[in-house]
Amino acid sequence: MTILAIDAGTTALKIMRVDSDLRMDSTDRIPISGLEIHAWLAAIRENLKTRKDSEQIDKISVTGQMHGLITLEDRGYGEGIPWTDQRGASMLPSLNDALGPDAASRIGGPLASGFQAVSLAWIRTHDPEHWRRIRGVMLPKDALVHALTGRHVTDPSDAASTGMLDVATSTWTWDVVDAVGIPRDWLPEVVPSGTEIGQVTPKVAEGLGLKPDVPVIVAAGDAPVGAFGGGVTKPGQALIMLSTGAQIILPTGTYRPDPAGRWYTWPSAISGNGQESPFLQVGTLLNAGIATTWLRDILSYSDDIAPEPTRLIVLPHLIGERTPHRDPLARGAILGITPQTSPGELSRAVLEGISYALRHALGEMCTENHMPELIRLGGGGAQSDTWQGIIANVLGIPTERIATADLSAFGAAAIATGKTAPAGVNHRVTPEPGLADRYQERYEIYRAAVQAVTPVSHRLALLGNHQP
Repeated sequence: MTILAIDAGTTALKIMRVDSDLRMDSTDRIPISGLEIHAWLAAIRENLKTRKDSEQIDKISVTGQMHGLITLEDRGYGEGIPWTDQRGASMLPSLNDALGPDAASRIGGPLASGFQAVSLAWIRTHDPEHWRRIRGVMLPKDALVHALTGRHVTDPSDAASTGMLDVATSTWTWDVVDAVGIPRDWLPEVVPSGTEIGQVTPKVAEGLGLKPDVPVIVAAGDAPVGAFGGGVTKPGQALIMLSTGAQIILPTGTYRPDPAGRWYTWPSAISGNGQESPFLQVGTLLNAGIATTWLRDILSYSDDIAPEPTRLIVLPHLIGERTPHRDPLARGAILGITPQTSPGELSRAVLEGISYALRHALGEMCTENHMPELIRLGGGGAQSDTWQGIIANVLGIPTERIATADLSAFGAAAIATGKTAPAGVNHRVTPEPGLADRYQERYEIYRAAVQAVTPVSHRLALLGNHQP
């Protein structure tokens, strides 16, 4: 059996082939930009053609980036709004007033810009022509599933990222949906993660070169399915996913959303078999790989990274922040630059800044519990030895790297097989006492810098609103 696992990521479409024993044959990463379903299908078609194995595909399992919005309209799929989009920030005060103070406890955390509910509220207010065209709304992976099968469905883990799911019951929170002003029939059916929801339609199968009746599995959102694939499924375990953004994931056996909204509580990818924790506590950072990519572009790409902790403090908040700051107007800053500052120092300082933000978020999440004794690292950013070492020393916690770089695609394949064997690990780093002490001092300066720069970021945002 060959399973085609597809992860519709933020910057790349990851296509992985796995057999029934979870042995990987290959993984291809196809650069993408935006939420263009037809472009995704074309990329899948070309990949199958290049690999010459379309007739060998027995199942397709789909995961992808969370939070975003793709609309279904009379003429097909509308222009997508990704999770990185901040246009809805201005809608948050009125939405929070409409939802009331207890909404966050039901939907798993506070609304944030980039959430589907917020993007839809923005369209209704600022783009009524688009609003009139909408017939249905979908998360990115679910739009791909719809294109393959014609089914309009989602799963609880991804539905939670819309800001409209009652997380404790995995059903839509209709009073929240009504308060946002979204017609109820626009929303998809919620089915359990891992559900085989139908087969690829004959027309699409012919276009892709697939054999008839290939089943399609709705895996889960990329972060929960990554935790499943990485074997982080029980209380006491921890995973940091380093991709365009970053997530800190702590499995929990009970639904206890944070009253202060410092993190989110979502359903796990697989919660019905009695072995995995039914919920995940998730701290989400918008800025991880997006900051390192930005720096490489600015420096015309440099592999040079300084070998020692820097005297620079980088606030990596290029597109605002979600947790723990909940500040969509936060912006980046680089402090401590001198005429002697090198590209290598800047490169390391960006990695350090993201690591400080991870430490802040993890500290907030563990205020009532013990810090984890070991953290697994997954995602593309985890493949950097330097970054893994920085994270271990900034957090003061040993880290081990998951060997599979495309962890969400692997998790989707694992869900399709029904197996729970996690991806292996291949590199462990233990904090060095002297280095961890140096980073403790720098972390305190980072926290002070966040407090000092935040008001400036807000003033700059207001200044931008007055410019023609």
